Formats: sequence, structure tokens, C-alpha cells
Amino acid sequence: MSHSRTFLTEPTSPNNEKDDDEDTVPEPEGMRLITPNNFSLQGSQPVNTTPAAEWKLKLGLTSAVRTNSDVADTALGSSAATDTFFYNGATLSAMPKLGETTRLSANINGGFIRYAGDSVNDYDTLNANLGVFQQLGANMSGDLGWRYAQYYVAADPFIQNPRDLQEQGVRLALRRTDRLPSDFFLNSTYEFQANFSDPVDRSRISNYFTAGLGYDFPNNFKGTVSYGLKHDDYTRRTINDNATRHELQAQLGYQATKYINLAGTVSYLFGDSIDLLRNPTSVDATTVNTGSANDLNNLSFGFRIGVNVPLLD
Repeated sequence: MSHSRTFLTEPTSPNNEKDDDEDTVPEPEGMRLITPNNFSLQGSQPVNTTPAAEWKLKLGLTSAVRTNSDVADTALGSSAATDTFFYNGATLSAMPKLGETTRLSANINGGFIRYAGDSVNDYDTLNANLGVFQQLGANMSGDLGWRYAQYYVAADPFIQNPRDLQEQGVRLALRRTDRLPSDFFLNSTYEFQANFSDPVDRSRISNYFTAGLGYDFPNNFKGTVSYGLKHDDYTRRTINDNATRHELQAQLGYQATKYINLAGTVSYLFGDSIDLLRNPTSVDATTVNTGSANDLNNLSFGFRIGVNVPLLD
């Protein structure tokens, strides 16, 4: 059974500025590692009532619980059909202005993923992002940047493990938010990534697209239904070198206070997967890591709470 998760596409605020109230924790497309803000292609996107322009330096704290089930295994009564994990993480973010419509975007994140009753799959993560955010119009924005991600086995983080993964890369993202009549809105995102990984057979070029219809409910509630598509092309493999997955998601978010937000999600993920965090057959670039391709048929439920603390306005 494979529980594969994918990259988070970052949400946008109503004026389409980058929403920095979200801890962005890049996640490899593989194994059973699921970070709370990467529940899905679309990600867990809480309601944000604080304009991005107010933040210069912020500390974000996130806690989450997630249950991930293989639909086919569950129907067959398999005892291994469901995983439950807990995540705790912290993100330090900064978005100083470089110009009237341009910002520097930087963040560093650390987190802990712990599985209920299955400590062998526990992981710790360290991630960093640096880029330039550009407002392209009233409804559209984009950013170009560099990312670094490290995932290591929690049992002994100071000893190299063949299941560890380290990667860096470049990313280009375009986002658009359209306000519709009667408090409806439409979000769409396209993102390109080129990832250079160690072990090298996890290196890949990725394309993402998401589209979601949302509604602003009274009392700081927001609901969305969305579709996501992700395609990976593994550049250092000769077989099993492509993976395409789809996701349908529904989410309800609540802005409890200016600094506290909550979100619950249900999502169905299907398509292809290549497990990036499984023990590879080789870390040599000339040897193909076979045995890591999986069919996805996963139903997931999750809940998260985020606390955002402004350190410098």
C-alpha cells in the first residue's frame, strides 16, 4: 500500500497577494510521509483575514492530525489499510518589500512527523525557501525562487540512512483569484519545479495545476472544493520515470482570531506514485530504483490548527 502526498500550492489572499499565514512544508511525492500543509495537491488552506501587506516577520506554529486510508484495502478489510499521523512544526517567514508590487519571500521550517503505532516511518523535516514575489495585476501574482528540503529518519537523525532524502531546486508559480457574485471565488494555480535530489534517482521535473471554487460564509468561515493535477518526470531513471496523480478535495476553514486559524479537509487522491522515501536499491545515478511505483486510491481526513505570531510589523 502506498500513501503518497504531494506538494502544497500556496493559497492567495483576497487581493491575490501571497498568503504568508500558511506554513509551507514541501513534501516528497512518496512513501507514507504526509505533512499537515501538504495533505493534498491543493494543501490545507486556512481562512486568512490578515492582508499579507501587514506581515514583515512572522512565526507560524502548526499542529495537525491526519488519517489516510487506501480505499481498496479498506474495502477488503485489510488491517494495514489506514495510517494516522501527527505533525508539529514551526516556520519563520519574512516578506519585506522590494518595490511597490515586489517582495522578497523567505522562510525556514522544521517539523516532526509521527505515526500512531508505527515509529519506523517517523520522519523529521527541514525546509527553506527564498524567492521573489511579484504582483502581476489585481487578480494575479507570481513568484520565482529556490527551495531546499531535507527528510531524515527520526530514529537516529545524526546517522545517514538510505531512506533519507535531500534536495534543492527552482520553482516558478503563477496564481489567480477571481471574485464571483454572492461571495463565491475561484482560485487557480500553476507551478513548475526542477528538483535536484540526493539520491540522484529522485531528481525530477514537476508540473502542478489546481483549481478550486470557494465560498465566504459568515463569521469567518470559508469552504472550498477543488481539483488538482500533478505530473512528475524523473530525469535520472530509465523506467518508472513518470507519475501523474489527481485529487479531489473539500475543505472548511475558520479564522478563530486574528492569529489563530483552523481547517478540516477530506480528499481523494488517485493516479500514479513513485515513493521517494523508500529504501532505494541503489544511490548510484547509473542504477535505477525499481519497485517504487504504486497505484494511488487514497481517501484522507485531516484537521489542523495554526497560530501566527507577528514578530516585526
